[in-house]
Amino acid sequence: MKPKIIIQYVAVAVFAIAIWAFFQFAYEYSFYYKEQNQLFLMSRDYVATYFDREAWAANMAGDFLTQFYYYTYAGAAILTAVITLTGLLLTCFLRKVGAGLRLAFGCGIAMMVIAAVLNFDIEYRLGQMLSVTGLLFTLVIIATPNWRKAIRRSVRSGIAAVLSMTFIPVSLWMFWQSDLGRFTTPNMDVEKYLEIESLYHFGRHDEMLAKVAEMPKPTPEASFYYYLVMAQRRQLPDVINKIKPVNLGTLYEIGPKSSTVEIKMVAELYFVLGDMTMAEREAMLTCVFSPDNRNVRMIKRLAETNLVAGDYPAAMKYLRILDKTIAYRRWAAANRPTADGHLRSLTLNDKRQYALKDDTLRTSANCRQVLITLLEANPHNRIALDYLLCTDYIAGARQLFIEDMNRFYIPTYGQPTEEMYKALLKN
Repeated sequence: MKPKIIIQYVAVAVFAIAIWAFFQFAYEYSFYYKEQNQLFLMSRDYVATYFDREAWAANMAGDFLTQFYYYTYAGAAILTAVITLTGLLLTCFLRKVGAGLRLAFGCGIAMMVIAAVLNFDIEYRLGQMLSVTGLLFTLVIIATPNWRKAIRRSVRSGIAAVLSMTFIPVSLWMFWQSDLGRFTTPNMDVEKYLEIESLYHFGRHDEMLAKVAEMPKPTPEASFYYYLVMAQRRQLPDVINKIKPVNLGTLYEIGPKSSTVEIKMVAELYFVLGDMTMAEREAMLTCVFSPDNRNVRMIKRLAETNLVAGDYPAAMKYLRILDKTIAYRRWAAANRPTADGHLRSLTLNDKRQYALKDDTLRTSANCRQVLITLLEANPHNRIALDYLLCTDYIAGARQLFIEDMNRFYIPTYGQPTEEMYKALLKN
C-alpha cells in the first residue's frame, strides 16, 4: 500500500476515534434514550411488519442494532462503525468514478463529520443513517466496472437482464426514505437530563444525587429525581429545600399539552407511590408518543405494574413480548411469578404492600387526590404521606398541611419528629 493511501486511512482512523470519544464520553446517555424509546422483537411476524415501511432494510437493521445500545460502550462503537463505513463508501465511490485520492478521502471525512452532526439530534435514528449507507453502497456497486460489464453481457440473457435492470429500484425500495435527518448542535441540556434519568433508572442513586448537587442551577427535572430518591430513603422532609427549584412532580396536571418528559416523570412518581393504575396509564401514554408507538422501557413498566397489581394474565402479555428481545429476555424470565403466585422480585414485593388493592374510579388525575386515596387504603404508605405533606408546604397551604397532619400523620406515627413538620405545626 502506498504511503499516501496509508496517511489517508490514518486520517480516517483519527476522525473515527474523535467521533467515538465524543459520543462515548460527552453524549453517552443519548444512546440509552434511543434504545429504550424503541422496540425490536426477534420474531418472524414482527420483522415482517418492516416490509410495509419505507427504507425497510435500513430501518430494520437500524432498530436491530439500536437494541444493543443497552450495553455499556456498545452505542458509541456501533455508531462510529456505521459512520466510518459511510465515509469509506463515499470515498470508494468517488475513486471509482475517477476522483483524485485527496479529494475522495477529503469528501469521505466530510461525510463522517456530517453523519456525526446528524446524530447530535437525539431523535435521529440509526435507520436514517443506514439509509445513506445503503444508498452509497448501491452507488459503489453501480460504479464498479465489472458490474457494468456484467450488465452489458446479460442484456440478451432474459432473467439476468431483468435482475440487472431492477437492481436500482430494489435498492431504493430497501434504503430510500424521505427523512434523512437534520443538522443541529449538541444539546447538552438534554444530555444532562438523560444522564440524571438514566442514573436513576439503573439504580445508581448515589451517583445521581451527587450529580444534581454539583449543578449550579439544577433543572426542574433534575430536582424531581433528587427528591424522588430522597423520598424513597424517607428523607424528603429533611431535604425539602436543599435543591432549588423544589419540584416534587405532584403539581403537574397531565393532559393533551403535557410533554413526554413530564408524562414519564409522573409515571415514575405514581409507580413509586404505589398507584399502579395511574403508573400504567402514563406508561401507555409514553408508548403512544414514542416512535412507532414502541417503547421497551414502558413495556417493562407495564409488566411491573400488572405484576404488583396481581393481574398476572396482563403481566404475562408484556413479559412474553420482552421474551423476544435480546437485552430484556433475562429480566422477563427472572420476573415471572412463581407457580403459587408469588413475585420473585423483592422490589416489586415491597411495592405490593402499598399498592391499591381495589379498583378506583377517578374523575381526574389530580395528584393530591391520588395521594389521599393511597393513604386511605394504607396509612403506613410513608412515601405518599411525605409527598402529601411536602406538597402542602411548597404550595403554601398551611391549613391543608395541618388537616393532613391530623388526619394521616399523627394517628399513625404520633407527634412529628421531623424539624420541618414540627416548625409548620408551631407557626
